[in-house]
Amino acid sequence: MTQLTDYLYLGADPKDNIRSLKKLGITCIINCAVEIPPLTMISSDIDGMDYLKIGIEDYDDYDIKRRANLASNLISKHRAMGGKTYVHCVAGVNRSPTICAWYMISELGMTSLESLVYISERRPIIDPLPGFVTQLFNRYKEIKSSKT
Repeated sequence: MTQLTDYLYLGADPKDNIRSLKKLGITCIINCAVEIPPLTMISSDIDGMDYLKIGIEDYDDYDIKRRANLASNLISKHRAMGGKTYVHCVAGVNRSPTICAWYMISELGMTSLESLVYISERRPIIDPLPGFVTQLFNRYKEIKSSKT
């Protein structure tokens, strides 16, 4: 598990570590993986936590925008309430770092490159698919053009 900010964490499938997440004060879990069943089906430890499965396919030309916006909004909501969010996929290498970068671009005003560098400095194993990186760059351009 990697702490990105005081309220945002990134990593792999937490199915065996839910109690550890609760001890950290995690109030929300976002599952980015299609192939991981919802934690609500396999653990009662998740009681009292918000849970969202956005189910992003792990292939290059998959459109992440709608799901990334849902996740970003939920991260913002928990941040505003003083909560913490854990974003995961299978290994915390591709999909979940992409969603965290999307959030940082959308809500923290980072460029796509700044967000990816920031995350990779804290979690060197990240390796977003080229198509996901392109969508991050497009997200930054979309936000930049809407401000002019």
